Amino acid sequence: WKDGGQSQAALPITIGGNGRKRTLRTAARFAAEWNATIQDPVEYAELKGVLADHCAAVGRDFSEITCSCLLRSDGEGDLDRLVAALAQWRDAGADLAVIGLPLHAKPEFLGALAEAVGTLA
Repeated sequence: WKDGGQSQAALPITIGGNGRKRTLRTAARFAAEWNATIQDPVEYAELKGVLADHCAAVGRDFSEITCSCLLRSDGEGDLDRLVAALAQWRDAGADLAVIGLPLHAKPEFLGALAEAVGTLA
């Protein structure tokens, strides 16, 4: 933020949710990022289309919004399952995946995770 009457940069806002009318319309108007709170990549792709329609209705470039999803990992040996899930979300149109790890995850798991996720590039 700038002081002294100078213009202020917009604060990036992430809006999470799946409501086709209010939530996605609000995301189209104000969000830098939309985060789906569902666990179904097929429905995610549908909701992303609804968001694109809301953007068109308000005159906003849909590509300005990062579309993200949240996945959880057990922090242990589920890398194959996690990479397969990430591929599904990527194919459904997710720009960004947030991966939640449990408190007990060991630091060496992150190296293995980074290597496994690198295969998706």
